[in-house]
Amino acid sequence: MKPSTNERVPATGRLRNPELHTEYFEIDSAHMGARFAIGVSLPAAYRTTDVKYPALYATDGNVFGPIAEAVKGEFEVFDAVVPIEPFLQINIGFTEEQTPQTNTLRQTNLVLPGSTIPDFMDAHVRKRLGAEAVATFRELYTTSKADHFLAFIEKELHPEICRRYRVQADAVGLFGYSAGGLFSLYAMTSGSQVFTRYGAASAGAFAEDSQVFGLYEQLLQRTAGTERKTHLHLSINAKELFGPVRLYRMNMINLLRFHDAMVERPMPGLQITTEILPNESHSSGWLDAYRSFVRACYRKPS
Repeated sequence: MKPSTNERVPATGRLRNPELHTEYFEIDSAHMGARFAIGVSLPAAYRTTDVKYPALYATDGNVFGPIAEAVKGEFEVFDAVVPIEPFLQINIGFTEEQTPQTNTLRQTNLVLPGSTIPDFMDAHVRKRLGAEAVATFRELYTTSKADHFLAFIEKELHPEICRRYRVQADAVGLFGYSAGGLFSLYAMTSGSQVFTRYGAASAGAFAEDSQVFGLYEQLLQRTAGTERKTHLHLSINAKELFGPVRLYRMNMINLLRFHDAMVERPMPGLQITTEILPNESHSSGWLDAYRSFVRACYRKPS
């Protein structure tokens, strides 16, 4: 039986990290007209304190939920070299019924509305997902609803998380990889008032005319004379930048162009950190990208 809206469902049937506690619920979104699976990874000391914690929203939650369960507790509890402040991680994913279509459905949530697809992207999708997936991928990519997905997070999910958990309001982050990284850039350039920390890992700005360029310029005009402290951490994989796949090389070039625009025309209050992850490709860099962001944006003050 499908659980009712917002009902907690026990997470069972898998090995668990003893330093991490994860709760699960599902929520219906009026903005997206869809149902989402939410996993909330709690700090080890959450149940024994009454303090409020920083929060981190992670898109592609079906990937980053298990990654958090594998390594987040080690970061927070045991790393004496680069100590991390304890934080809540909210993993936004697909329900069990939707999981087989994750690679195509995620485009609806994460890609900017009106995005175009470079000609050489079809061949890449065909090789990776199969010929039958190309048409669906293209349709979802070009009819994407990142604006609706952002509204879901900010106006539906975040209030629910704040109702259920103790959240530090001025320390809320957003992390995404690939299309999720592009979504992080979209949230930042849209001028989100929820997030103060953004992780854009291998962000999928595949088109030269990606909307993030224009959105950033509009944001500069809207925020002229004002300052809001935010932190953007960009990471890319070395084998994307220097590897044999043109799709990834062009993506890296566009991200470097975007970084150049931010450095040349900085937004007041924006701190930018970067890292090139050695020996990793687009398909293998997920964990290192997550770790790079957490260390950059959730490092415990000395």
